[in-house]
Amino acid sequence: MIMDTVGFKKNKLAFDYLNVPLEILLKSRLTKKHSFVYGFGITEGFLLSSWTKQESGLRGKQKDHNSFDFNNFNTCLMGEIGVTEVVRMYFTYQITSLATDGLDQHPFCMGIRLLGI
Repeated sequence: MIMDTVGFKKNKLAFDYLNVPLEILLKSRLTKKHSFVYGFGITEGFLLSSWTKQESGLRGKQKDHNSFDFNNFNTCLMGEIGVTEVVRMYFTYQITSLATDGLDQHPFCMGIRLLGI
């Protein structure tokens, strides 16, 4: 970690993983058009790239492509529940640590899918 006194207009960290999901999805019919859906699974991911983009008045725009000590592989648990073509709630939780440098961080995500999108 580096302490810096520069005020950034933009300070962005991004990373791209190639994920392969394996999910068991179960449906129970509610009506002719709609079903109750619930499922769970696991994804395995491989780090493709990671980068930062910073913009400040003092340094201008800077881009840095680096591994930033992220794990090259990740494993996530995932699940979802809802009604087809109406609404679904989903979650993911990364069971492997995000970084390799000693920080023990496990990201999670929750969201809603509307209208089957």
